[in-house]
Amino acid sequence: CTMHSLSCDMISVPKISWSKRFDCVQGAVQRLHRVPVPCRSEPQMSATSHHKKYHADEAFSAEEYAGRWDEIWGAGLKVGELFDAGTVAKSLFMLLSSGQVAVKGMRVLVPGCGRGYDVETFARMGAHATGLELSATATQAAGEYMSSALASDPEALSRASVQQGDFLKFSDPMGPYDVGYDYTFGCALHPSMRADWAASWARLIKPGGKLITLVFPVDPDMDPDMGPPYPVNPRLYTSLLEPAGFSCESMEPVAPENSFPKRAGKEVMGVWVRK
Repeated sequence: CTMHSLSCDMISVPKISWSKRFDCVQGAVQRLHRVPVPCRSEPQMSATSHHKKYHADEAFSAEEYAGRWDEIWGAGLKVGELFDAGTVAKSLFMLLSSGQVAVKGMRVLVPGCGRGYDVETFARMGAHATGLELSATATQAAGEYMSSALASDPEALSRASVQQGDFLKFSDPMGPYDVGYDYTFGCALHPSMRADWAASWARLIKPGGKLITLVFPVDPDMDPDMGPPYPVNPRLYTSLLEPAGFSCESMEPVAPENSFPKRAGKEVMGVWVRK
């Protein structure tokens, strides 16, 4: 994997000046659609009895693990609370704006999409974007958000959709996707699910298609056995995705100013090609 002769290990951050453009676009979206999406907001952690953590060796039922997400959303997850960032990641906006991953006219899959900020962004950039959520309550919240955020852009709204479903079992009658995006999703899965996660991405991305992974949290100080989120890193993703049929096109640490403040220095943007 090379990009500008750099390897897929942790490397220096390229300096691309997209800040002003990102801020202007986010501000325009907020003014035009009057959606309460904070510009470059930071997720605010709050105590909740539903935010249970699991040890990697802890026995649990699949129903219990899946049910926790519906409990969190059902308890009234607010914009900017817990894992809800309140807006699209600036690093994703930069990547798409750079043209490295073309999405116009492409079919894009975003599992664990939450309220759908990323689905909205892909749709605005011309993609046919599908969000996938395990939680029925989250699926409803995403539908409501999209209807509001894209109300004045009916063409983009027609390209955005959210479905309820289990990513590890999901299939689309239209076949594999051109592009996939994984952020705060792989880290939310129990470590025992990681091999199935990689196999599912290989099944859901067509040959020659691309998978974007915003690897987070990359934090050696975190307990590797406690989550979610479970700490991850580029080497882990490589060990999972390469055997599944992906090759690494690029792997770049995200500059601190392009992350949400509490995630600064803990994110790496990876782009993979399905063989």
